[in-house]
Amino acid sequence: MPRPARQGRFPRGLVRCQLPITFTLDGEPVESVTRLLRSGAYVLVMHTTLPQARLAVELHSTFVGHNAAPTHSAHLLLGPVGHPPQVTTNDDASGIVDPVNRPDSCVYAHCHELINLLAERGLNLAVDELPTQLVPLAH
Repeated sequence: MPRPARQGRFPRGLVRCQLPITFTLDGEPVESVTRLLRSGAYVLVMHTTLPQARLAVELHSTFVGHNAAPTHSAHLLLGPVGHPPQVTTNDDASGIVDPVNRPDSCVYAHCHELINLLAERGLNLAVDELPTQLVPLAH
């Protein structure tokens, strides 16, 4: 029987961090929190929350990939207020989005998805600051 992880610790291969990404809405800074969870070498999960009353938006993204297979991503958008939840999926056969060797590519894809989904709802969201080397490689 597997032993449960000790309080405050994660099982081997599990990495969790907050990413220092900032956004603007119509050119003005907007409050946001982006968190990432790496669950082993092949799965990367992230979510961004924009908690302002006029937005109340969350995007949850999961990226699953392997060197010998295309990366599959699923995105769940909650909000903005008054809009129903939406799920989108993508397969990246190009090899550009790669949670194994280029996890930062998943961060870029997540931000791109958030910007596009909100643009479909008439909102002009942009990435203000996106530091380089955001995600450690899996060990």
